[in-house]
Amino acid sequence: GAMAALHAAALDDRIAGVVSVAGFTPMRLDTMDKGTGGVARWSRWLPLQPRLAAFVAQETRIPYDYHELLALIAPRNLLVFAPRIDSQATLADVKTCVDEARRVFELLNAPAALRLQVLDDYNRFSPETQKVVFDKLQSVAGL
Repeated sequence: GAMAALHAAALDDRIAGVVSVAGFTPMRLDTMDKGTGGVARWSRWLPLQPRLAAFVAQETRIPYDYHELLALIAPRNLLVFAPRIDSQATLADVKTCVDEARRVFELLNAPAALRLQVLDDYNRFSPETQKVVFDKLQSVAGL
């Protein structure tokens, strides 16, 4: 869901903002040695993005990555939740990605629109995380 939401918001400015919960890891950094399964998991194991198979072991050649996708969402609201324990993502890489995108949010005078919240949890949508997400959605919706 988060990957689809990020792509949709990057391509459609009618979307007011995005909340991503354990939603991505940078593709160019998602190599087999990270223990996540690399981009092969999206192209071979779960063939959701079969064309990524062309980039297995050549991840630096992937045409775009999540820092660029996040930057396309600027200056709209973007809240990224990243759990400390995640078999699908590497926290350090997610932080680097958000920091790269933050530069564009700053250029557009919207640094507060991009937030990264690290969860002391594993990859799940816990009741505590749900509350923060729903509160954020309500505040954006003006409820």
